[in-house]
Amino acid sequence: MNSQPGLRLDAAEGFLACPTYAAARALVNAVDDVVHAYMAALPTARASITELLSTALSTDLPSIWTAGWVGTPGSAGTDLAVGLAARLRELVTGLEAGGVLTERVHTRQLQPVPGSVSATGLVGSAAYLAVAGCDRLLSEERESLYVHRLAHLQTALGLRPAELARLLQVSREAVRRWFGGAPIAAERWEDIDRLDRILRRLTGYFKPEVLPALVRRKIPGVGYNSPLDLMQTRREEDLFDFYDAVLGRGVTQ
Repeated sequence: MNSQPGLRLDAAEGFLACPTYAAARALVNAVDDVVHAYMAALPTARASITELLSTALSTDLPSIWTAGWVGTPGSAGTDLAVGLAARLRELVTGLEAGGVLTERVHTRQLQPVPGSVSATGLVGSAAYLAVAGCDRLLSEERESLYVHRLAHLQTALGLRPAELARLLQVSREAVRRWFGGAPIAAERWEDIDRLDRILRRLTGYFKPEVLPALVRRKIPGVGYNSPLDLMQTRREEDLFDFYDAVLGRGVTQ
C-alpha cells in the first residue's frame, strides 16, 4: 500500500470549483474507480472484507473531503486520492487490531500537513457528497436486489428465459442483459415485485419443489389456463380465488 492510483482530475477540480449535486455525482463515480483499485491492491481475497472497506471509504468521502487533504486548485484529484489512502490505512489498522484481518498489512499512517489547508470553504459542499454517495450505494443495492429476485423467480418456478421475458413483457435479450449486469429499467421494478409476491403466495399452497410443474398445468376451473397464463395476463387473483375455494389455506402438496 505504498502508491495511490490517480483520481480523475476533472471530477475533483470541477466539484471544487462549482459544488453542485451533478458535480458531486461525477466525483463519487471517479472515487469509486480509485476505491476499486485500492481494494484490488489489498493482500486479501476475502470479499466480505473488501466490501466492508469499500463501503466505508465511500461513506467517509465527505469527511475526507473536509479533513485537510484537498488543497489548492490543480491538485484536488491527487490530494483526495491520498486522503482516501490515508483513511483506508486507518481502517485496515483498526481491522487488524480487532482481529478481523489476520494477515498483516504493513501500513504507514498518513496525515495532512497541519495548517496547510482550510476546510471552511469545503464544509458546505460536503453535503452534496453525502447525498450523492448514499444515492450511489442505494442504487447498487437496488440493482443487486432485483437481479437476485429475478434469479430466484427463474429458479423457483423453473422458468425458461423466454417465459420469464413474457411474464415481464420484455424481450429475451433484455433478460439476458440484466443477468449480464445491465441495469434493470425502473419501470420493471414493480413487475418484478409483483411476480415475487405471486411466488410467495404460491408457496402458501404448494411445496416449492412442485411449483415448476404446477405453473404449467392447465386448470379446468379457470378456463383451462395455467398459472403462467394467468400471471402473464395479470389474472392471478382468479387463480388464488380458485385455490382458496378448492384447497383452502396452508400448504397442501
